[in-house]
Amino acid sequence: MNCPSCGHALKQARSGDKVVDVCPKCRGIWFDPGELQATIDWLLASPGKVPDAGIAVTKGIVSPERLREPARACPDCGSSMRKFNYAYDSNVILDRCPSCSGIWADGGEIYRLASYNKGHPKLDALGASIVEHENERARFQEMVEGASGAVAGVMGAYFVLYPSASIKTLVIYRVMDIPAFIYIGAWLLVQLVSGLLFAGADLQSGVAWFAHIGGFICGAGLAWPAKRAVRRHEKIA
Repeated sequence: MNCPSCGHALKQARSGDKVVDVCPKCRGIWFDPGELQATIDWLLASPGKVPDAGIAVTKGIVSPERLREPARACPDCGSSMRKFNYAYDSNVILDRCPSCSGIWADGGEIYRLASYNKGHPKLDALGASIVEHENERARFQEMVEGASGAVAGVMGAYFVLYPSASIKTLVIYRVMDIPAFIYIGAWLLVQLVSGLLFAGADLQSGVAWFAHIGGFICGAGLAWPAKRAVRRHEKIA
């Protein structure tokens, strides 16, 4: 077989437990099906052979079609090979034969592929930290939603037991006494309207609003049997 890049005859070389075909001039490598990933794994398992992947603040995706490079002939079967971006965003452009599924990598590209697969320890740690933070945020949100449902239950019980009680409320720059049935009734209306508005756009937000309503109904229902006892106690007092 001859090199599809410079035309020199390829020579076999061992790559771990695989034998690949290497161009002695341009150092390009021909990989039969399965040999590319096996070679990458072998390089990654060899200490010190593969540098860490670079850290890029911004990264554009290279499209093989925009390179407008001429198609190369497969060194194995002679078919016209097609270029592709390895793993979509590695920006290492390889040539794949559509007939025999072999892959051609130019000189040095195999180390770039291995470096891409290796990643960067700092980026890996950052990614793990972000995932952990998101998991903690989700758990905290579940706790808050559960607590807010319990508070809504207390408000439901207060609404049933003390509907005419006054709630001191800061309105603009003035403290006003608002009857409990008006204050809590307005709050319940806000929960219902908000739940209906957000239910279609964000399922999680909709569930949170209706959890408040559910907590309110449970609190009111549990307090209702005790309403007469509270009234009798108030009269005695």
